[in-house]
Amino acid sequence: MKKALTLILTIAFALGVAAPALAVSEVYLEGEDVYGGNINNGATMGGTENDNAADLQPGEKLSFILPADLTEGEYTVEVRTTGNRTDYNVYVGDTLAATVKRPEGSGWGFDVMTTDAATANIQLKPGDTIAVEAPDNGEYGWVDWVKLTLVNAAQPTAPAEPAAPANNPKTGDFGFIWLAIALLGAASVTSVFLVKAKKKS
Repeated sequence: MKKALTLILTIAFALGVAAPALAVSEVYLEGEDVYGGNINNGATMGGTENDNAADLQPGEKLSFILPADLTEGEYTVEVRTTGNRTDYNVYVGDTLAATVKRPEGSGWGFDVMTTDAATANIQLKPGDTIAVEAPDNGEYGWVDWVKLTLVNAAQPTAPAEPAAPANNPKTGDFGFIWLAIALLGAASVTSVFLVKAKKKS
């Protein structure tokens, strides 16, 4: 089986045929990639120099545009955060779709971050905008990442049924119709001829 697959891929490559791209069903959205404010680094805050998090202020949002190869369907949402903030709102476009509840706030640092799930799954498709909002309630926190995991893929739409053919006479029927018309015409001519012949006699 492996040899057959290798042969198929080799032929496809030789012919310049690209292999089909796999749809994405799990996405990590990094807070520091879209945040324009202060970014906290883990080198001196309980993590490593590769750890970064958005210092999201009350009332601010982190907005992400979902990739074109995302699988459309139902997703869970998880948010990795730290700080004394206990709530986050999750939007799809302008619609509030779910909330994230942290049982209690934590300290400040990458070593005390928690990963918490949204209270409801959300429907997503490629190109959607998803945003995580920090409520304007006086609490503070850092956002490391948002994780989306597919749980139910959308079912493909069934193709429309083809339209039924119009109830038009078949080609053969036209021949029969013309034959009937010709016979009727001939009968009429014969009738006229007989009438004239009777009058003469």
